[in-house]
Amino acid sequence: MPHKPTDEELVQKVKVLEQEPLGSGARADFDIPDAGDLTSILNVAEVQSIMDDFYHLTGMATAILDLKGNVLEQTGWQDICTKFHRKHPQTSQSCTESDLFISKHIKPGEYVEYKCKNGLWDVVTPLYIGNTHLGNIYTGQFFYDDEKVDEAVFEKQAEMYGFDKKAYLDAFSRIPRYSRKDIHHLMSFLVKFAAYLSKISLSNVQLQKEISERKQAEAALQDSEARLRILINTIPDLVWLKDQQGIYTLCNPRFESFFGVSER
Repeated sequence: MPHKPTDEELVQKVKVLEQEPLGSGARADFDIPDAGDLTSILNVAEVQSIMDDFYHLTGMATAILDLKGNVLEQTGWQDICTKFHRKHPQTSQSCTESDLFISKHIKPGEYVEYKCKNGLWDVVTPLYIGNTHLGNIYTGQFFYDDEKVDEAVFEKQAEMYGFDKKAYLDAFSRIPRYSRKDIHHLMSFLVKFAAYLSKISLSNVQLQKEISERKQAEAALQDSEARLRILINTIPDLVWLKDQQGIYTLCNPRFESFFGVSER
């Protein structure tokens, strides 16, 4: 029977995993369960709280999306996206297509910037659990402070998609501008945060896997012991077991009736 890890061994396993370098070094030697379902692995509420704090400190919008384009976390999104681009079926489809296209062209520890089809900059870094790509961390919905933005393009978009022109352009006027240096520093943090999430989540997945294997081993042992008990009880000869100290640990009914004693 395979070795069953003790609680102390399981805890030590987690400590070892937490001491591994951040980044792509942490790898799983098994398939991640529910691939594509990040909600079954991440503590979404805790991640949302951290990203809320990140937004209050930096003013940067963030989002975590799975590989199907489902939004797991979002903070600080601009009105032009939440009230217009994400509401209209065509512009919303453009958002999803942009998100999914760019997410397939990045590696762990990297980030890529791109201008979405609706005219705003987004930046993304991948989120791996072990060696499985399950989602991406995004920031964006901004302009760079060194680029010239043509407001007429957004006026045409308002007309094309039937947006309230005044409200749409008002939302456009509130889109933040950042320097490329600031974005680089902010993405450096998010890349490290993605690596941290990857390592902690992998530790949790591996811990749950080992706990599940231990429970299965215990159930198999109990089943084996029950079968052994049935077999011993049906043997007509005297059967008993003693430990190394000479203490009887098991005997069958034939032994009990012959000596007039019982196990208990």
